[in-house]
Amino acid sequence: MDADGVPNYVYSYDLFTVTGVTVPLDISWHPIETKGQDFNSTVSYVGFIWDLKHHSVSLASKKCLKYLTKVHSFLHVANSTICQEECMSILGTLQHISFIYKEGHSTLPPLLAFLSKFLNNFA
Repeated sequence: MDADGVPNYVYSYDLFTVTGVTVPLDISWHPIETKGQDFNSTVSYVGFIWDLKHHSVSLASKKCLKYLTKVHSFLHVANSTICQEECMSILGTLQHISFIYKEGHSTLPPLLAFLSKFLNNFA
């Protein structure tokens, strides 16, 4: 057990063991430096940081800044004209974030209602 009272698990295999088995089978892997990750209790997946040891998930800093910029741009449109595609895009972004931030679900219905007011895909 560690200082937090969480059991420390140790396994007899690692990423080198896994690639050693899969390379002869011609299973390709992304290089760990660019897109992969070694065995760890904290992993990045679909823009979230999953901390398995502490049973938590958070938005990666890079995604947070990207989404914040997107929302800021959406809210500060110079000519106050927003197309349906932009509205759907921001809704998808906010739905992605609300996967881990459950309290954010309550703010999405007004945006959905606004989106339903578009007469067609080109309005």
